[in-house]
Amino acid sequence: MKGTAADAKAPTLTDDIRGMCSRLPAGLLLGTRDRALLLVGFAGAFRRGELLAIDHLDIEFNSRGLVVMLRKSKTDQEGEGRKIAIPHGSTFETCPVRSLQTCLEESGITEGPWWCSP
Repeated sequence: MKGTAADAKAPTLTDDIRGMCSRLPAGLLLGTRDRALLLVGFAGAFRRGELLAIDHLDIEFNSRGLVVMLRKSKTDQEGEGRKIAIPHGSTFETCPVRSLQTCLEESGITEGPWWCSP
């Protein structure tokens, strides 16, 4: 049986992420939340479902950045979970750690999903 090759998609690059973030509404919680979703998702290489399943209890900030406990994953068939380390970004505009901290501070979220609708 012969399969067909999947169409190759161009990868999302840092410049693409910068462009997306620059178009988000400044000064609004919606823009702050979406920036955090984009930057944390990109830095952690999370699938959409993995990113949306992250709970406030799964997030740990430390001096080196951020550690996310990924409890469920398509590739984790045994359900063991894994920790994903995300370092500070080199610039404020693209730092996933600072972006998530800002999102949590502005939203006042202290439990449950961190990506809730503003």
